[in-house]
Amino acid sequence: MLLGTNVGTNRPMPENGAIQLSFNRYILPSTVVRQSITISSVGGAPPAPPAVVLYDPVARTVTLRNPSPGQTWLTEGQSYRVDLKVPSNEDKGGLVAIDGAPLERPLSFQFLVGAPSATPWSEPKVSLCADVLPILAAKCLGSGCHSGTERKAAASLVLDSSLGIKLTAVDRVAQAANTSGRSTTLAPRRIFGLSMPLVDPGNPGNSWLLYKMLLAPLPPAPRIPSAYSCTSPTVPALAAYTPLAPYSEAPTERETRALQDYVPGREMPFPAPGAEAYEQLPLTFAERERVRLWIAEGADVPDCDVCRPEKARGTDVPDANDSGAPRAAADAGSD
Repeated sequence: MLLGTNVGTNRPMPENGAIQLSFNRYILPSTVVRQSITISSVGGAPPAPPAVVLYDPVARTVTLRNPSPGQTWLTEGQSYRVDLKVPSNEDKGGLVAIDGAPLERPLSFQFLVGAPSATPWSEPKVSLCADVLPILAAKCLGSGCHSGTERKAAASLVLDSSLGIKLTAVDRVAQAANTSGRSTTLAPRRIFGLSMPLVDPGNPGNSWLLYKMLLAPLPPAPRIPSAYSCTSPTVPALAAYTPLAPYSEAPTERETRALQDYVPGREMPFPAPGAEAYEQLPLTFAERERVRLWIAEGADVPDCDVCRPEKARGTDVPDANDSGAPRAAADAGSD
């Protein structure tokens, strides 16, 4: 299950850095907690404060970061050990895959904390208006799928405006996951997707919308879209996100099938046979990461201008920054 880490023997972590682990499986979000992955000091030094644990289902990584940015977390020159636990029963900590499979055995590794880097680690900041809404408008509005009113939009999900996203996606339980009110007890939360919100602010691993996007295979090559702006003036495109730990952009066929078992309905956007234009292709890895980063930051929904087309840039050349743009997409099906 564990694919790699960014720290270890001969791989120190900067004092102002973070620890990241990558996996070749989708993880059950409710098990990505401090009790499943622990950090302890080596050699009798004072224990480290508990880390903030971040799960990225797009890259299938788990990041452990400073709970109090700007203050000392792990001490320079000190060695630490990371332990990944196997759950002893349903109520104890331990990483579990979405299909319920636990780690085969407990894992651990040690690393040294080095001098701070010139730039403290942090994830890129994204804007709904500049970085996310243009992608949603590009991929999810064809044939009126997720545009218009809540009553008319597919699955009552409106993605053509910031107001629609705020009212129909943020903190709203997905119809396909809605078997009850939001779960509050431990056992139901261990079932993947049960009462999962479409967008759970601060928790991309518990956001149904993101998993619907992950059902789609990555496009064979990014395309440059027609330029769109949902802000005024236009904000420069965000650079592509790169995880710290070794990772694979594309999940294995086994993982895709496993996800299909737990996320009913078709992928987003709805697949178009023989699609070649940007607007007809699934989201790229970088675009999915932009959506994930927006959710992780709290899914802030400011008022955005209506997305308006600018000068077309063509559709045949890979885009280094992988920026998103609106289109009329065929994205039918349930959420």
